[in-house]
Amino acid sequence: MSKIILANSDAYNSSAFSQELTGYAAGYKAPDVTEALDFIAPPVPVPSKRFEFTQFGEGDLVVDTDDERAVYGNFKVVRSSGKLVTERLVARGLTLLLDQDEISANYEQRAVERLKRRLLRNELVRAAQMLAKAATNSAKKWMASGTGKSTPDGDLMDLVKSVADACGMHANRILCGEQAWAYRYAAMVASEAPGEGASAKLTPDQVAQFLGVEEFKVSKERYETTDSSDGSKKKANAVSANTVFAFNASKGVDVDDPSTFKRFHLGDGFKVFVEDKGYMRAITVSHYSLLAQTGVGACKSITVSNA
Repeated sequence: MSKIILANSDAYNSSAFSQELTGYAAGYKAPDVTEALDFIAPPVPVPSKRFEFTQFGEGDLVVDTDDERAVYGNFKVVRSSGKLVTERLVARGLTLLLDQDEISANYEQRAVERLKRRLLRNELVRAAQMLAKAATNSAKKWMASGTGKSTPDGDLMDLVKSVADACGMHANRILCGEQAWAYRYAAMVASEAPGEGASAKLTPDQVAQFLGVEEFKVSKERYETTDSSDGSKKKANAVSANTVFAFNASKGVDVDDPSTFKRFHLGDGFKVFVEDKGYMRAITVSHYSLLAQTGVGACKSITVSNA
């Protein structure tokens, strides 16, 4: 029986490093989890474990009325208003222990896949928790009729605008919990308001186009945890199922761009170590990363109910 344990980064040295499996880990993408993680916090490679980044915030969109250079004069000098933050990457990893009697063909590749997928899922859950903590939230009721009901797509338009009101830039990404997406459909398909019934059937891409954002994603990713009090297994949505988040993010980001969240990682990515310990073989996948909120006040959310 295999067993996954937390890896101790201090226990590994160059003799246990596997170049072949590290290359395999780099090529294995775990697309479902990676896509969801990158949507919230785009990856940013950094050259060393200690690094600096600029926190985008108030003052970054100031307009200067005196940017004209006089004859024999110099241009006005401006300074970055973003806060310069010094941080350090966190060493993360997991080890899979295999009994020698369990080893079969391609077991090392399967172990690398399993461990990398689990590490990425851990990152996704942390990113979702960071997202929820950072967001300024309000409550909405999406239903066909009743006291306090609101129009789903109208609320989404206001949500996008509220990000601009807070930081000067309209949100370009919306992450919608799967229950909130179901509430939107149910409320609009049963609505008697002109056009709402047809709009209920819009795809996420079509809703994004309607709202003027670059991407609209419905989150369906799940994870499992063990309750420390009784040992029972619990399953949950990685992103709150009845919440919709609006924020800014871009592909190909760097340490200074205004994305709301980023996932900084060491440029060489995941590493794999293999060690024999008696009758056991230990396969470890490790990496250095740090999730950070890099845009101040640039995340808003609504929590949706249908009653």
